[in-house]
Amino acid sequence: MLNVPLPTLPEGALSPVLDVQLHRGLTGWQQGWLHDLRDYPNRCWEQTLSRAIGAALAIASHQTGTWPDAKDVVVHALTVAPMFQDDDGSFRYFIKTGRDWHGSGNPSLSAYTLRGFQLLEKLGFKPPQDTAKSLANIVQQALTAIGKDVPKSASDPLWESAAESAGALVEPDRLDDKALTTLWNGWDHLSWYGRSELVRALARKPKFATQASAGIQRLRGAGKPYGLRRVIHDERDFSYFMGSDLRDQCGGRGIDVIIKNDEPCSGGWGVIGCPAVGCVCRLNAKWFSRD
Repeated sequence: MLNVPLPTLPEGALSPVLDVQLHRGLTGWQQGWLHDLRDYPNRCWEQTLSRAIGAALAIASHQTGTWPDAKDVVVHALTVAPMFQDDDGSFRYFIKTGRDWHGSGNPSLSAYTLRGFQLLEKLGFKPPQDTAKSLANIVQQALTAIGKDVPKSASDPLWESAAESAGALVEPDRLDDKALTTLWNGWDHLSWYGRSELVRALARKPKFATQASAGIQRLRGAGKPYGLRRVIHDERDFSYFMGSDLRDQCGGRGIDVIIKNDEPCSGGWGVIGCPAVGCVCRLNAKWFSRD
C-alpha cells in the first residue's frame, strides 16, 4: 500500500483533476524522451551529440527495438565530431564551409561535449582520442582563465562558462584552486545550473569540502515551494549557455544524487541535451538499467 499526500490547492483553483500513472522506475518517462531524440530532425553539433547519447542509453537499456539504428547514430556522431572542433579544441554548433565560419567555439557547448564524451565512453563508445584530449585542455583553460583575470561585470559570460567547465572536468588535478575560489565568491553571478556544476567540482577536491557542503545546502533551498515541489525560476537570461528553468531544476534539485554518484575517473554523470523539448538535463546512466 502506497500512501501519497494530496498537494494543497492554491486559492481559487477550479475543477482540480488528479492524474496518476504508475511506471517501474523512469521507464515511462525515458521512453518518451528517447523517442523524441530519435525523431528529432535537426543536426547542429549539440543535437547530433544529444541524439548519440540517447541512442547509447537506448542500447544500454535494451530499447533498440524502437531505435534499430541506435549504434549507427552513435558511431556517426563520434565520426563527425572533429568537423565541429576548432583548432584550439573548442566545439562550435555548425560545421565550417570553405573559408566561412558558422559560429566560433562555444565554451558552454565545449563543456557539454566533454560531459557527453565521458558518458559515451562509460557506455562503451570511445570518442576520438586526439579530439577528446584537446577538448579537455580547452575546457580546463576556460576554468583557469577566471582565476587569473576576475571579470569586473556580474553579467560577464566568463562566470557561467567557467562554472560549467569546472563541472565537466572530472579529474581533480585539472581543477584550479584559485579559479574555484573565484567562482565560489561569485556565486550570485551564476545560474542555478552553473552553481550546481561548481558544487560538483568543489566536491571533487577535499580542501573545498566546507564550500561544497554549504553549496549543497544552498541548492537544496533553491526555488519556491509549490505544493510538494520546489520550483526554480530565474529572471536572468542564460540561453547562450543552453540555459532554462528546467535545466536549473535538474541541476539544483538533484544535487544530492549528483554528488553521491559522481565518479571522477569515469564521468559517472553526463549532461544530456533534450533539444526536442528545449531543455538540458542530467541523467544517471544507471537509471536506464533494467535492474
